[in-house]
Amino acid sequence: MPDITFPREFLTDALNVVDTLDADRQQLQQYNDHKKQLDKSLETMTRNIEREKAETVKSRRADIEEGFNKQIKAVDGEISAINGRRAKARAEGVKNRVADNTAGLKEEIANLKLQISEYIKANQAPGLLKSRLFYSLFSPINITDWILDILLAAIPVLAVVYAYYKQVSLTTFIGIIVAIVVLVVIYVVVASNTKGKHHEAVYACKNMMKGIEEREKTIRAIAKNIQKDKDDTIYNLGDYDNELLEKNRQKADINAQKAEALNQFDSATKQVLTEEIDAKYAEDLRLLRGDIAQNADAVSTYTQRVAAGENRLNNEFVQYVGTRNLTHDKIEQMIGMLDSGEAASVSDAISKIK
Repeated sequence: MPDITFPREFLTDALNVVDTLDADRQQLQQYNDHKKQLDKSLETMTRNIEREKAETVKSRRADIEEGFNKQIKAVDGEISAINGRRAKARAEGVKNRVADNTAGLKEEIANLKLQISEYIKANQAPGLLKSRLFYSLFSPINITDWILDILLAAIPVLAVVYAYYKQVSLTTFIGIIVAIVVLVVIYVVVASNTKGKHHEAVYACKNMMKGIEEREKTIRAIAKNIQKDKDDTIYNLGDYDNELLEKNRQKADINAQKAEALNQFDSATKQVLTEEIDAKYAEDLRLLRGDIAQNADAVSTYTQRVAAGENRLNNEFVQYVGTRNLTHDKIEQMIGMLDSGEAASVSDAISKIK
């Protein structure tokens, strides 16, 4: 315990403690601030290292995939080209097969068309009897013709109804009626000059036209069945199939190599890359962690010194001087009072502090 009976020595001792404590507090604050900087630097460095490892691994793995994918894409291109040539060859084979299987029917159709022409010429019948459209409009052969006729007959009726409900002008309405009448007259005239005057010729040509249509229908059925036939052995496509087999085997080999390379990368190479990056930054991390450890020691030391200084102030000086008077300026002011004789004791000096 300080001897209060020697006030100047007492206050000088208190001043030394206060100044030392202030210096220790400032130093402790500096070390604490430096600790934050060091911790942030370590966090940043660690994050950057992990990012570099992740990006490097991702990039190297992508390079492996890209290399094999280019090979696979090239093989796919070759497979596509072979399939194109095969499809073209098959289409040609189908075309020839259809032609072979329908040659007789096509010849029969040609003969029927010739018969119609000769019949018309021999019987001086209208040339319209050679037209398939004529039968669709004037002597329907099948259900499609009947549907077409019904639709064509409905158009004039619908036109009149539409004009009536839309309340078109009288001129327009009359124009529509006139047009319908003209069409009906033309239809009646054509029908009269063909069916009316050449009934037997129309009947005979119609039967031959039916024969043509039946054969055309049979040709379409034959072509459809041939196109649906999945057996390609008759088209001699073996060379294309062998090429495709080889290219698909090559593609499978590349995929297997790719899988093996990626497995090797994931199981071994990736570890090597990350270890190399860790080694590259190992010295920097060691130095930074060393600085952090030294700074931590300094923080611990000055924390203890500050605590010791505060304990000494509280135990030895606060009870005599008071906490608010334990500052450098006030203690110097009190020492000055004692030296000048203005104050005779510590308590006297405290009472006269401004």
